Amino acid sequence: MFETILFFLLLVIMLYIGRQLFFSPDTEGSSQDDADEGNNNGSSSNSLTRALRTLRLEIEPLVFVAAVAMIGIVVFLLFLELFPKSLSLASIAAIALVIFAFSLLGDLAKWRARRFEAGLVDAIDLLQACLHSGENPRDALRTAGDVSKGAVKKEFNELAKRLELGMPIEKATARMVELYDSEGVRLFTQVLIAKWNAGGDLLMLLKSVNRIIRDRVKLRLKVAGQLAGARYALFFVAFVPYMVIPAFLWKAPGWLQTLTDHPMGPTFLLSAVLLQVAGLFWMRRILRTDQ
Repeated sequence: MFETILFFLLLVIMLYIGRQLFFSPDTEGSSQDDADEGNNNGSSSNSLTRALRTLRLEIEPLVFVAAVAMIGIVVFLLFLELFPKSLSLASIAAIALVIFAFSLLGDLAKWRARRFEAGLVDAIDLLQACLHSGENPRDALRTAGDVSKGAVKKEFNELAKRLELGMPIEKATARMVELYDSEGVRLFTQVLIAKWNAGGDLLMLLKSVNRIIRDRVKLRLKVAGQLAGARYALFFVAFVPYMVIPAFLWKAPGWLQTLTDHPMGPTFLLSAVLLQVAGLFWMRRILRTDQ
C-alpha cells in the first residue's frame, strides 16, 4: 500500500515536471493574447493550451493531464500484474509513458505549425496576385483565404474578418502567431503590421518574405530527406518490440512465462525499457534538428 501511494506521488511529480519541461508558460506576449481571447486566467499564454488548440483538440489542459495520468496508472498496474515483485520496472514504464505523451503532443503541434508555414507560401503568392490586380490589402486577404485550403484558408478568412470588424492589426494577427508560431508566420504578420501602421509597398515586402519562407521550406525538406534513415530507426525502436512480443506469444506461448519466472527476468525487461526510452529521446533529439 505504501509503495502504491509513493508511486502515485511520484507520478504527480513527473506530470508536473513533464508539463513544465515541454509546456512551460510563455509570458512573452501573454497580455496581448489574453486581451485577444478574453481569458482572464491567462491560460492562452500557456504552451500546453496552445498545443492543444493547434492540434484542434477541444479539451481542457487539465483533462489532457488527467488522461495521461490515468494511462500511466494503467501501465503501472499492468506491469505490476506481470511482475508483482518489480515495482521499479512498473514505475519507470509508467513515468516514461507520461514524458513520452507530453513530448509527442509538443512535436505534433510543431509539425502542424510547420505544415501551416509551408502552406503559407502558396497563400502569399495568391495574395500578391490579388494585390497586382488592384485589390486593397483587406480584400486581397479575403480573396486569398477563399482560394487557399485547410488551416491557411481558415486563418486568412479569420484575419480578414477581424480587420473588417475594426480590430487593431496587432490583435487581428495574434491568433495566427499563437496557433502556428514559426519564423515564417511571424515575418508575415510583422509585414502586415508594418503596412497597417506605417504604410509602404506591401507587394515588395511580401515578395521578400515569401522568398525567405520558401527557402526555409526547401531547406527543411532537404534536411528531412537526409534524416529519413534516423526517422525509420525511431519507428523501429518505438514499435517493433511491441510487435514482436505478440508474435512470440502466438508461436511460443511459454516464452513470456519463462522470462517472468526467471530471477533476472524483471532486470532484463527493466534494462530493455530504459534502453528503449533512451533511444527514443536520442533519436527525437536528432530529428528535431530539422525544425
